[in-house]
Amino acid sequence: MSERVDSLVPDGRMACSAAQRSGDTAAGIRQGIVDLLPSGAHSFDPVRLRFIETMARRAGEQKPSVRAILEQKALTALADYQADFLKAQGRAGTIVTRILERFPDSAEQGRSLFDSADFSAVDRLQARLNRESEQKAGARKTCTLGMLTKQIGQGAPAAGNRNKKASF
Repeated sequence: MSERVDSLVPDGRMACSAAQRSGDTAAGIRQGIVDLLPSGAHSFDPVRLRFIETMARRAGEQKPSVRAILEQKALTALADYQADFLKAQGRAGTIVTRILERFPDSAEQGRSLFDSADFSAVDRLQARLNRESEQKAGARKTCTLGMLTKQIGQGAPAAGNRNKKASF
C-alpha cells in the first residue's frame, strides 16, 4: 500500500509517495500525448513522439527508482516537443499568411498542409512558389531585354551607311 506524505510542495499541492507520483506522472504523460492528437501534433515529428510514448511505457516496467528517472525524462521530452510544435506552428502560420497574400491560387494547399501539421511541407511550398515567381519574373525581364535588343537593331544604320566611319 502506498504511503502518503503530508507535506506541501512549493506550489501548494500535497506531496505524495514515489509510487503515487509515478502513477500520476505516467497518466500525465499519456494525457499530454492524447491532448496533442487533435491539433495534429502527432504528424509534426512522429518518430520523436513515438520515442516519448515508448519511453513512458517502458518506464512502467522498471523499478521505482529507475521509473522516476525515465518518467521525468519523458515529461521533459514531452514538454520540449510541445514547445517545438507551438514554435513551428506559429512560424508556419506566418508563412501560410504570406502564401495567402502573395499566391491566392495556392491558399487551399497551404491551409491543408498547415491543418495537417506538416510544417516542413509549408516551408517547401513557400520556397517552390517563390522560385516559380522569380522564374516568371526572370522570363519577363528576358522578354523585355529581347524587345529592347530588337528595337536597337531596328534603329541601326542602313546597309549602305555601314562603311562610313563615325565622327565625333
